[in-house]
Amino acid sequence: MPHPLPLAIALLDGAGITALILTSYYIYKAYRITESRLFLFFLAGFTLLALSELARAVLMLLTLLLPSPFFLRFFLRHLVGSLGQVLETVSWSLIALGYLLEGRRPGNNRAAGPVPVAPPPPRPEHVFSLTYGLNAVILSFIVVRNLSAYARSGNRSILRTLLAFALILASNVAGLAAVLWDVEGLFILSRILFVAGLLVFLAFIAGVASSR
Repeated sequence: MPHPLPLAIALLDGAGITALILTSYYIYKAYRITESRLFLFFLAGFTLLALSELARAVLMLLTLLLPSPFFLRFFLRHLVGSLGQVLETVSWSLIALGYLLEGRRPGNNRAAGPVPVAPPPPRPEHVFSLTYGLNAVILSFIVVRNLSAYARSGNRSILRTLLAFALILASNVAGLAAVLWDVEGLFILSRILFVAGLLVFLAFIAGVASSR
């Protein structure tokens, strides 16, 4: 009998991919309106993130065809899952780089720390623990930048991006805990938090794209 978790994850991934496609579309529209350089990094990051989710979706289909009582371990050891994780880390790195460069624009004297980079791991099963941890560091940087931007401007729209990235940060923390403790329930919680964060960001960027 097929393991029920891959089906649940596949449904969440489908929702995530749909949200990412819509998000990328609205980011493009928002960039055409605002010509903000930060939105270019958003576009590159979220488009690449959509590719990483497609890679995961392929693996979910494989797990449905090849049922295993140890779904999480199978997922962690499969090269396609590792590829998705690496692409996700690159995506968040691009977005963090956008915030970093935005903070160094003329008139902004606030110093920003470097975006951390890790060497490629030697084995596929190590990719998840390393990339979940690295993603958490990068997303923490993005959350802090949103907090500092809100503290300076008081612009309430920033709270929506803050909430979106905080939810995605929480999803990576839950994913790291799932890997370290081998708990499948935390893995599905990670995916739920991830999709929730995407939907919050989608609501924000759709509002920006529809403002004019």
